Amino acid sequence: MSEFWLEIIKFGIQGIILGGAGLWVTYKYSKSQHKLAEDEFNHTLLIRFNDWYDELNDKLHDIKTLESNNQNVDLNFLRENKPELYSKLNDYLNLCAEERLWHSKGRIDPKIWSSWQAGMNYWYQKLDTLEELWEKENTTTNKDSYYLSEGEQLFIKPKN
Repeated sequence: MSEFWLEIIKFGIQGIILGGAGLWVTYKYSKSQHKLAEDEFNHTLLIRFNDWYDELNDKLHDIKTLESNNQNVDLNFLRENKPELYSKLNDYLNLCAEERLWHSKGRIDPKIWSSWQAGMNYWYQKLDTLEELWEKENTTTNKDSYYLSEGEQLFIKPKN
């Protein structure tokens, strides 16, 4: 084989090696950038949901206090006498639904979701009005507003 063809082959092999190395570097960089963007998005979700919960937490405690002090507190009572608290119950359902949606999309770390779900179920079990509102929403077409598939539930009822 002539020296010319050996140089062509050598040049071709170098091109393949350099091209492969370039592809590998590009792939690794792209993958790291994707991971950074995903982490940033997840962090944004965490901040947003934690801030939203912080806005609602005191109101949930206010409802619990009302329920503990008055046997006649139900959704109608809240709607008529404490509309801001009734509104916060709806906000809480929306928060729970959004957290569940992003968890189902794989955007919420399982450890974080486990903690959030425990908190969701805590309030569901402690607030009769929340359970009453969810049962009402869950049996109407409003259920579609909570991003649930057929058979899915937003809360887990404790076993009696």
